[in-house]
Amino acid sequence: MKFTTYGLWNIARLQLVDDLSKIPELHERRHEVEDLLLEEVITAILEKAYVCQDDLARNNPNMPLKEKVLITHKQSLTAVLPCLVSKLNLSEDKINQAVASFCARAYEFSETHVDYLLRLAEVSGQAKNEIIDELYGNCFRSEHAALARRLQFNDGEVLKKATDAVRQEIIISCPSELQNIMQEHCLYMKEVAAQKEPNSTFYADFQAEMHQSMEEFKQKIKEQKHAQRFFKLETLENKTESTHLTLK
Repeated sequence: MKFTTYGLWNIARLQLVDDLSKIPELHERRHEVEDLLLEEVITAILEKAYVCQDDLARNNPNMPLKEKVLITHKQSLTAVLPCLVSKLNLSEDKINQAVASFCARAYEFSETHVDYLLRLAEVSGQAKNEIIDELYGNCFRSEHAALARRLQFNDGEVLKKATDAVRQEIIISCPSELQNIMQEHCLYMKEVAAQKEPNSTFYADFQAEMHQSMEEFKQKIKEQKHAQRFFKLETLENKTESTHLTLK
């Protein structure tokens, strides 16, 4: 994946670039560091976050949302150091302090503003439920609850709907001191939704439980809804014609 921002953590990212560039071995590699952070590193962060979310959805579905958000943020940040060590071909001790400072700043922001993040998470969750009902049928969330909880992190259409809802909520309710960083977050969410692919494990689990792929299942629901609308329209037309003949 390729991004232009870290959203909520973008200020911390910019500081990390500066801190890493001060390391002698990286003085002449600033551009490389910037690219790594906006490609391989953020991809690793996201993958870690989705694994954590998927695990919590399966094994701790009743955990309070606040706890889920903070655990996911903290876990996702653990992906930064090993990714940079591997890609920069440097020993861990060379960059550990800069990365630790970044993780501390990023998590502090999440922890400080978690109540507003929870408000956005509630808006996102409601939007996800609505689009899941639309794409997968009104019974899917109740009949396949475990899949539905994981689906919200694995379907690009669901993510896009949630992103749009959160962007509107930010426009309406964002505190003035968070306006700039939340605009960055809107851009980040848009970039995530445009690039997110289903987790391979989830894709296999969906196929095993539903006996068809996500796209095949959604197409079936779409055709069913189209047939239902056509039947209702035809019934209404017949009733109208019958009433007209009776009046004659």
